[in-house]
Amino acid sequence: MRFVSFLEFVYFFFLYERFQLLCVSAREEEMLRAGLAHRMADAFSYRSWKKTGADFILFPVAGLIFGTVPAMVALVWQFWSLRLVYKVTAKPQRGPLVFP
Repeated sequence: MRFVSFLEFVYFFFLYERFQLLCVSAREEEMLRAGLAHRMADAFSYRSWKKTGADFILFPVAGLIFGTVPAMVALVWQFWSLRLVYKVTAKPQRGPLVFP
C-alpha cells in the first residue's frame, strides 16, 4: 500500500509539472498576442529539474509543518480551552502596473 501511494504521488507530481508548463506557455502566448509580454518579463515561471526535485523532497516536510503540527497544537490548546483562535496571514500585495 505504501509503494502504491508513493507511485501515485510521483505520477501526480509529474502530471502537475506538465499542467504547469501548459498553463505558463498558454499565458505567455496570450500576452505575446496582446503585446504585453515585454512588461511581464519575469512573470512567467518556467520550472527546472532543480525546483522539481526540491519540491519532490520537501513536499512531505511541508505536509508535516503546515498540516500535522498545527493540528497537534490545536489539540494541545484544546486541553485548556474550547475557544480556538486561528491567525491567518495577509496575502502579499503586488505593486501597481505602470503603463508608459
